[in-house]
Amino acid sequence: MNTEISRDKLAKQYKPLVKKICNQYYGISQLEYEDIEGYAWLGFTIAMNTYDENKSSMSLQSFLAYGIRNAILSGINEDSRTVAISYYKQK
Repeated sequence: MNTEISRDKLAKQYKPLVKKICNQYYGISQLEYEDIEGYAWLGFTIAMNTYDENKSSMSLQSFLAYGIRNAILSGINEDSRTVAISYYKQK
């Protein structure tokens, strides 16, 4: 998984997984779909970089799904801490 070509192939191969998980969280959070997908790809990248088949009992697909979900949930949690102040109150 070290080469750029194999990373691109994995991203294309698992794109339906990323989209499926994004769709599960779209609508239940206040994030836009693009934000959810951005967090998902971040989680995908982190999971891909940390996966070691010799140390993990999980398959690559399960490990990627876990990383994607964690990144999305972290993003949702981070977004919920933001306090929105109306323009009127800011003045």
